[in-house]
Amino acid sequence: MAPILEVYTLDELEQIQVGVPRAMLLLMISYFAVFLMALGVYLGIAWYERKRQKGADELDLEDARESIIMPFHKPLILLVMGVSLSMGITVGLAPVPTSLTEGELLYAMRNFSVNVVVWTMQYPAVSRSTTLKAIAWATLFSLVPIPIIYAVEQHRPLGDVYLTLLFVRAATAGHYVYNLLWPPTSRGAASSIRWYSGLGLLYTLLVMAYHMAFKYHYFAIGYNCVYAASSFLVFSPLFLYNIFREDTKFWRGAHAVFPPSREFRQIVARFKNLTADEVDAYDEAVRRMIVDAATVILNFASLEFKVPHSVEGVGRTATVASGLLHGYENMEPQRVAIKTFNPELFLADEVAKVALETSIATLPTMRNKYIVHGFGLAVHPPALCLVSDLCEMSLASHLRAKGLGLSLRVRLTYMLHCAKGVGWTHANMVLHRDVRPANFFVQTLFETQDLQKIIKLSDFGDAIFEVTE
Repeated sequence: MAPILEVYTLDELEQIQVGVPRAMLLLMISYFAVFLMALGVYLGIAWYERKRQKGADELDLEDARESIIMPFHKPLILLVMGVSLSMGITVGLAPVPTSLTEGELLYAMRNFSVNVVVWTMQYPAVSRSTTLKAIAWATLFSLVPIPIIYAVEQHRPLGDVYLTLLFVRAATAGHYVYNLLWPPTSRGAASSIRWYSGLGLLYTLLVMAYHMAFKYHYFAIGYNCVYAASSFLVFSPLFLYNIFREDTKFWRGAHAVFPPSREFRQIVARFKNLTADEVDAYDEAVRRMIVDAATVILNFASLEFKVPHSVEGVGRTATVASGLLHGYENMEPQRVAIKTFNPELFLADEVAKVALETSIATLPTMRNKYIVHGFGLAVHPPALCLVSDLCEMSLASHLRAKGLGLSLRVRLTYMLHCAKGVGWTHANMVLHRDVRPANFFVQTLFETQDLQKIIKLSDFGDAIFEVTE
């Protein structure tokens, strides 16, 4: 069935002949604006890497890395550059669209080139798989409306096509509304994503407004909405750049989201004193750890440190504080211990040790009554926080406090608990390698006598997996 033709007056045709080229010009400018933003970011990364390779002065590198986007964003930036440049050239050279389906294709590619950045931020770290997932989601949301519009345009009057476009825009606006209300908080770009989503929602409302105006032949109003919407898109690169900047601040440890404690101030201060090569190596090690251990990575924003911040314990390379963990497996907030690693040197080897300890503590097979359960690892570079069961004190502290006040029966019970914990780790091919009273912790089941306490094995920092022949 052939599409049903729309009837226009001469005055309306004149408005269309003037309005469409102007809209195409603004569209082309918006594409090139996104391209220039991405090009500037990419050249900045290339300049920074070249300075590093040539052994530039460390102070110059330190100043540079504060303003240069993280290098692992390069593939995404190249993708945005390629799509924006190709579509800008296409819009400039191609004839004016003669159908709403052709216009929808241009609209879809414009959406893809900017929304793919927001989709990337939904994941806790950048990797090849997360980038491909972000591209897939952005492609789906951008291209799905095209066959719908084409089918309606072939068989229904133009007014029905505009109504279909209206419903499609309302559905896709859900993406902006969701990110406006619940932006991803696993990285540091929540504020910028909110601003960008607000712009995207306003843009979508303007698009819906000009669809309705065109449906009822209010072309002057419709094209004014088109110009306004296209003008908003010209500024979208600023918001995208801010998203990249906020994410870079997150990885550089520049976000002031830590609890106001001496321990966190020391971590951030020592991290800022590293050389450029050390910072990049540490960031890369943390990123790879997040990618490899994605199933046990917790959102740092879901942690609530006890206020006032108090340190429950201090070890060789970590401090332990108490707090609450929100939203874990849809459970009520739980009181947890937060072990913040504070090594003397921020090296990739230290990150590997943290990753190994986390993998052992969070193993499903290690869930046992006599082992401290690890919920996961919360990451906010440079801080790495292992979240686990909250216990009262170490067994060493408990024995010092009680002294000879513990009966033989209680001591034998504690010994049995310790043996069961160590035995369970060995049964699961894990060698603790640091079994001592300081690495057992006391947890009280009920506010009663000492027999109601459970002794749990913890601190797998020196543990390894047993290799069987």
